[in-house]
Amino acid sequence: MRFLHVRRHTYTKKGEERGRGSHISQEGVDLARRVAQDLPAITLAVVSAAPRTLETAIAFGFAPIDAISYPDITEDTGIAFHEWWDMEQPFVRMRQLLETNDAVARVANVVTDAWRSVLDRLADGERALLIAHGGVMELGVAASIAATEGRAFAHCEGFELSYEDGVATDVQLLRL
Repeated sequence: MRFLHVRRHTYTKKGEERGRGSHISQEGVDLARRVAQDLPAITLAVVSAAPRTLETAIAFGFAPIDAISYPDITEDTGIAFHEWWDMEQPFVRMRQLLETNDAVARVANVVTDAWRSVLDRLADGERALLIAHGGVMELGVAASIAATEGRAFAHCEGFELSYEDGVATDVQLLRL
């Protein structure tokens, strides 16, 4: 069995301090350090191209080995920016969209293929840490394993997917 431990990036700066790529705030560094105390053993860390994911990984205490290029879920699917926050059951709704919207299904395939490429780097029993983004995470979970319910992921929350023979067999939601 291999594991993908996926966390949403931490808090970012607001207003004029936000900067390009929305860098993390001191509050975000503090949150990431607290969360890092409970992280399991990690073999490798992977981020996205956004600086906030790299900074979150570093605040967690990991030097990422690679970056995933995620599609823009709002531009590429028609799902409105942060719409998943207003969904009562975002995983259930994303599964419905996967079945009825070809654009959502295509984006979900890009996300899950990227996750499998990280999974392919792991040996049996190993775990990768992926720092990702809201929306992408909810869609990826919905596409990976059907039996998931709950609210959207807050900062530094996430999930761990267990894989057997390249197929997701279980998900554990990681809430703060």
